[in-house]
Amino acid sequence: MITLPAAWIAKALAPQANDVLLAFLTITHPDITTTYLVNDTVNQTRLGQVYTALGSLLILPPEQNGNQGIASLDIDAVDLSTITNLRTASPINGPLMVNIVLALASAPDDGVSFGTFQWKPLAYTDLHASGQLVDEDPMDIMMPGDTLSPVNNPGAF
Repeated sequence: MITLPAAWIAKALAPQANDVLLAFLTITHPDITTTYLVNDTVNQTRLGQVYTALGSLLILPPEQNGNQGIASLDIDAVDLSTITNLRTASPINGPLMVNIVLALASAPDDGVSFGTFQWKPLAYTDLHASGQLVDEDPMDIMMPGDTLSPVNNPGAF
């Protein structure tokens, strides 16, 4: 569970506020140039790094009885350079990784990190990329969970 700062809660409950909550996204992969994006109309600087203003829709799932749910990320690129960069990522070298930090526009350095997620499956058009954000790869989970193997019980072998 992530605890939200008191300043955020106060601004959310205020009748009027002149501040907005921004999502700072850092997209990494061995095959691409690290991409820094923010869902704003102007570029923003956070911790000395310039984040490019880009239309993006980050949908965080609601918490339901301990179920994490699935988040999604849709990016609308103004130019082809961002999408072209993302398309060069080879799935052989792993999925694209997206780090999410939410912060107020008035204090971008004081953000709350939601962690790093795998971005897949990815669908592209000329100026659009979309996919789901997952916390872990379900293929990395051993099934059934009580199987004895040298990996999870080295003393039994």
